[in-house]
Amino acid sequence: MGIGSIISGSQLLQGSDHIEFTTAARERSTENIQKDNLKKTSTAQIQHQAKAQTEVEKEKKQIEGMVGALNDFLEPMHTSIKFEMHDKLDKYYVTVVDSSTNEIVKEIPPKKMLDVYAAMAEFMGFIVDEKI
Repeated sequence: MGIGSIISGSQLLQGSDHIEFTTAARERSTENIQKDNLKKTSTAQIQHQAKAQTEVEKEKKQIEGMVGALNDFLEPMHTSIKFEMHDKLDKYYVTVVDSSTNEIVKEIPPKKMLDVYAAMAEFMGFIVDEKI
C-alpha cells in the first residue's frame, strides 16, 4: 500500500460533507419535482372533472330534448302511459292506453306473463312458504 492511497480522517470528513450536500440537493430537487408533478396532476384532474361534468350536462340536455320530441310525437296519437304494480309480484309494468277509448294498446311486460310467473313462483314456494 502506498502512502498516496492512505486517506486521512480530515479528508474523510470533508468527503462526507460533500456527500451530505449532494444528497440534500438531490432530496430538494426530488421534492420540487414531486411538487411540480402534484400540481400538474391536480390541474389535470380538475380539468378532467370539469370536462366530464360538461359532458354529463350535454347528455342530460340531449336526453331531455329526445323525451320532449317523443312526447310531441305521441301527442297526436292520443295515448297515455301508465305504470302499474302487479298484485302478487310487487313489480311494476307499463300499460299503453288509448286515451279516447280507454283501450289497453300494449302491456310491457304482458300482465298474463307476470301472472304465469307469479303462479310458478307460488307453486315453487318463492312467494308464500307453506308447510304441509
